[in-house]
Amino acid sequence: MALENPRFPGVISAQVTDGPSLTEDEVPERLGGGAPDRLTEDQIVALLEGYRLEAEYARLAGPNSRDQTWLEHLDLYYNRWDMSKKAPWQAREVMPEFPQYVDRFAAAMRMALVAQPQFFTVSCDNDEEGDLAYVIRKYMEVVLRRVGRNPSGHPVDFSAIFEEAMKMGALSMVAFKVTQKDDGRCGYTSLEIVDPYNVWLDPTNRNLYRIHREELDLHELRALMELEDTNGEPLFRRDAAEAVLQEAGAAIQALMRAEREKRTGTGQWMMSQRRPVVLHEYYCDLIDNEGYVRAKKALFIVANNKWLVRGQQPDGEAGEENPFWHGKDWMVISPIITVPLAPYGRSYAENFASLTRTFNEMTNLLLDSIMVSTMKIFSVVPGYMEDPSQLEDGIYPNAMFRLIEGVTQEEFIHAVDMGRGDPMTFDTWKMLKQELQEGAAFNEMTLGNSAPQGRTSATEINTVDQNSTTYMRAIASNVETLLLEPTLDLIWKTSIQHLDPRDEEIKQAVGEKWFKTLLKMKKKFATYRITFQCRGITSLLARKQKLQEFLQFLQIAMGNPVTAQILTETWPPQKLLAYLAMLMDVDVSQLEGSPREMKVAQMEKQQQQQKAQQQAGQQMQLQAQGKGMEARAVAPAKIAEAQAKEEARGQREAKIKMIEHLFEHRAKQNDDRRELQKQLIDQLLGTSLGGQGEEGGEEPSEGGDSGSSTPAAG
Repeated sequence: MALENPRFPGVISAQVTDGPSLTEDEVPERLGGGAPDRLTEDQIVALLEGYRLEAEYARLAGPNSRDQTWLEHLDLYYNRWDMSKKAPWQAREVMPEFPQYVDRFAAAMRMALVAQPQFFTVSCDNDEEGDLAYVIRKYMEVVLRRVGRNPSGHPVDFSAIFEEAMKMGALSMVAFKVTQKDDGRCGYTSLEIVDPYNVWLDPTNRNLYRIHREELDLHELRALMELEDTNGEPLFRRDAAEAVLQEAGAAIQALMRAEREKRTGTGQWMMSQRRPVVLHEYYCDLIDNEGYVRAKKALFIVANNKWLVRGQQPDGEAGEENPFWHGKDWMVISPIITVPLAPYGRSYAENFASLTRTFNEMTNLLLDSIMVSTMKIFSVVPGYMEDPSQLEDGIYPNAMFRLIEGVTQEEFIHAVDMGRGDPMTFDTWKMLKQELQEGAAFNEMTLGNSAPQGRTSATEINTVDQNSTTYMRAIASNVETLLLEPTLDLIWKTSIQHLDPRDEEIKQAVGEKWFKTLLKMKKKFATYRITFQCRGITSLLARKQKLQEFLQFLQIAMGNPVTAQILTETWPPQKLLAYLAMLMDVDVSQLEGSPREMKVAQMEKQQQQQKAQQQAGQQMQLQAQGKGMEARAVAPAKIAEAQAKEEARGQREAKIKMIEHLFEHRAKQNDDRRELQKQLIDQLLGTSLGGQGEEGGEEPSEGGDSGSSTPAAG
């Protein structure tokens, strides 16, 4: 059998004291069943005062009171120590580590911000060419140059305000306020650092309200009474403001004055004729006692905790709509170290504040021990002196005491040894200093010093760099995403809403055409999806580690010829040098010329090219003329050369013939000589043979010639 569907009770809308919860069906008329009545001024103030008391006590109380912690950080930053219980001889030295670490942190963040020529990028929907993003960047550069004012009223750049904000975040929390102010000309978008002690958030982290307490002088309140909206209606309720003016001067409280003295370091007593007024600004959802939402994201301003000077519409409805087109809270509030479920987070100095106290006390203890061990105490017998009153001034060098005759020095005075300092005390002091540096995310190498005895290994350097930069990069990432990006978005949308046609500075930056476009479509630009992205600080902090890794990669790659060849073929040298310059934080853009210099250089280059072309043409003409002259001079030269060759040839042939004639003559002479020699030999032989035949009567030999037997008379 199917069960009958039970009837569920309605939504619980109210509770009666000492009674059960009432559902929507059972709520009587007196508890809001039906349309609620409009709230009166006193009822609105009572509801807002409930928000204020809840927020103030929530931050003041608890195991980790934010107000108390922030005030202690300010005492350490200003080196305020309670040494009233110390003896006159004890040391009262104050070590400068705490303010140095805070100032160094803020300076490092600012230098990381300004080291980038463009610390933020702009992206717009449907802007493929990037023209709109380029114009917005030029626009923002002008606005950021004049976004602040110093105490004397001169314009201040965004980087100076950012450094002060980082100091505030290191000690407590960062709070920015973006509004539009009048400077007597065309107005300017203002970025102010708000004292975090005067800002409260919903302690439940449900974003029900945001409260800002501000103290004004009486003349400033009178100026606010004169403000009107675009319809000519006054922005502030003048009847309530008049009531505030009648009682102004008694609202400043002693507690507020004492806290402000601690925060500023100067006295805050009102000695002049100024009459302060305290305003509480609420940007909240107004919930009445019965749980009805009477206003959603509305603006309320209460003066002196009792007068509603702004926050009620002309028809009597509670709450004033957001006066800005962006529809967001015009304050950016965030800690630099976030904590889950904690709207106020933690500050940078919280990690080493307690160690600073211990380190300072340990330093004074060491000085006291040195004082005691160096300057001893003495025990004397005043009765041994002729004038005991001489001891009233103590014992000091070159002092002379008149003793009774017969009393020796050893009997009159004795030195009492108070002991010596333990060497372990100094080791403990050094250990505390190292822990203090570790808590502040600093170490010897990040401070510019090497390891003890200069022995710093590559592993130690990499470990130290990674440990020190990871924490800072996490803080820098919070600063960029939680503070810078929302602040830039508010500055852009607030400035475009209040863009004045007389603003010549912005007109010159973006051009007349774009300036008219921005003026004509202000509301569309204020609601258009434009994203600001900040990565300048984190990228700069990561460059050092990337540089070391890239250099190691190059060393490994260049060690092998094959990989070195691949590297040189893949990466052009110009891009490689540009990337190394970027990692080493070398701004090569400074080496580039200005547009005027580039134009002049281009003109000079064109002139040089024209001159080179003219010279080349003249050279070609000269070469052509030279070739013609050479052609005309070639024939006589060749004839002379041929004649010379022919003469040389004739001379050579004549020499050859002469040599041949000489050879022939020599040969003929040789033949004649041989013939003569032969004849002489024959004659000699014939004569000898004839004489032998007559004497012996022998016959001539077989080989004898018959003709040669004739007498050789000749």
